[in-house]
Amino acid sequence: MPDTSSAIRGGAEVDLTWAPDGARAVLKPTRTVRIEFRTSSGYAEPIDLVAGEDHVLSLGAW
Repeated sequence: MPDTSSAIRGGAEVDLTWAPDGARAVLKPTRTVRIEFRTSSGYAEPIDLVAGEDHVLSLGAW
């Protein structure tokens, strides 16, 4: 399962892990902020991130 880590605009780090059946993103914010999570299909959802608390997103295969 490939793994990658990078910084994202807005003060967070993201660790990505993916496999044939889906992916997992762990957001590691350095500040408290509300973001809007969007997919390529147009789905959007607000997510409240709290500084120092990891937030896990599980994404199915598409």
